[in-house]
Amino acid sequence: MASPTEYKVAGDPFNKPNADVILRSLDGVHFYVHWVVLGLTSGFFEDMEKMPQPAGGSERAIIPVQEDSATLDALLRFMYPGGDKPAIDDIMRIGDVLCAAVKYQVDDVVKYLKRQLSLFDDPLRVFIVGCLADLEDVAYQAAIEWCQENAFDLEDTYVPEMTVLPSATYFRLLHFCDALNRGGEISENYSFTRPPSVLASSAPEPTATFTVTSPFNRPSAHANIIIRSNDKVDFYVNEGILALASSKLESLLHDAPDSSPRSHDGYRVLALPEDANILLPLLQLTYPVVSPHIRDWELLTHVLLTAYKYELVRAAELAKRAWVKEIPTEPLRSYFIAVQQGWKEEAKRAARHAVLLPADEYCPEMELVPASCYDRFLRYRQKCRRNVISARRAFMDDVYLHAAVDQQEVYDTFWHAHDVSTMFHYSLHATWARAGATSPGQLMSCLHTWNGRHGDILELIHNYDKYGGQAMDAVDQLAFEV
Repeated sequence: MASPTEYKVAGDPFNKPNADVILRSLDGVHFYVHWVVLGLTSGFFEDMEKMPQPAGGSERAIIPVQEDSATLDALLRFMYPGGDKPAIDDIMRIGDVLCAAVKYQVDDVVKYLKRQLSLFDDPLRVFIVGCLADLEDVAYQAAIEWCQENAFDLEDTYVPEMTVLPSATYFRLLHFCDALNRGGEISENYSFTRPPSVLASSAPEPTATFTVTSPFNRPSAHANIIIRSNDKVDFYVNEGILALASSKLESLLHDAPDSSPRSHDGYRVLALPEDANILLPLLQLTYPVVSPHIRDWELLTHVLLTAYKYELVRAAELAKRAWVKEIPTEPLRSYFIAVQQGWKEEAKRAARHAVLLPADEYCPEMELVPASCYDRFLRYRQKCRRNVISARRAFMDDVYLHAAVDQQEVYDTFWHAHDVSTMFHYSLHATWARAGATSPGQLMSCLHTWNGRHGDILELIHNYDKYGGQAMDAVDQLAFEV
């Protein structure tokens, strides 16, 4: 018989035999503590203490927690009376303890650590701690201080500790500081840790009754089970075909007992969490039938990710092939999806298309990956812009020396649609980049897209083979690390 796991006991005063409860840290250290102290200092443990305890037995209750022993030790020393408060001189370690104090509702410790944070002259890392602890007031004040102290340059915007935050939080920080520097209005309720309320709370619009197509729309000789979607649409399928296509589905089908709910016509039912509009093309890509033509990027992405979820190899290959073709329609969203899934080549392709987007906007896929992914894309884009600007400057000096053209270098972290449409140097930069990336037949359309209206741009477009092409050749030589 295997011996029971040995756990290390924490140091004094968390090793007393008269303790009535044990907190087990994530790294396996036992802290012998007293309910009375926990209940008096922590709203979380006060509520837990009121819960009915198992009857009988003299063994102390053991409560596993998610904090490591260093964090738990510091938090408990703040909570226990009489002892000296721990001296913590590292912002991120303060952040660990602060997150635990917020989680366990130790209000006095939260207030104390917030005061400690205010003593640090490091607003970016204070911002990170505020976001991790879900303290929007701390993050807001740190963002204000950082924007006022720095020249809003990518070189000074990102620190390695930011990788614990999602890309969306980093985007919201950049958006906040950009708006502040432009003198725009910023709501006092601005949130760095939550998606925009409109996106987060909007309910899907009601749709017409979903139509299931053949062969999934009715009982047949081959159908022996029903797949029921999240929105209660039934698909009549063959268990053998799905089992051959996916071992994961085979397990789900096998685990669906004969006593599970049955349809009105007697079929076993396997309920899946996906909606019908995703399951139908997924089944069509799995069955030996004509594959659907999906041009909607969002639907295609859902189908692709669901195929990977259920390990449907054929469906995943077909869906991914179609998805790659649609990358140019949603390049930045595709970039984040590709990074999340570990698709390096697709991420590089999406990034190259995304550098040509005329303005910076939030997308929900930013919530899925670390801030480091967005930072890598922004730095790559800055390099691309510098290459285009260098080629443009050489061209303007050689060919358009007589033209009164603003030679400002566009190094802004963010671009806005208003700037691109009203400021000539933005339009010229964008059009130049597009000229090297499109075919001659698309150049006038490109010009219209970017609101180009200056004669110099027209002539520049006509010479794109020599000049725009050189700019994009330089861009192509830039390596992008996913």
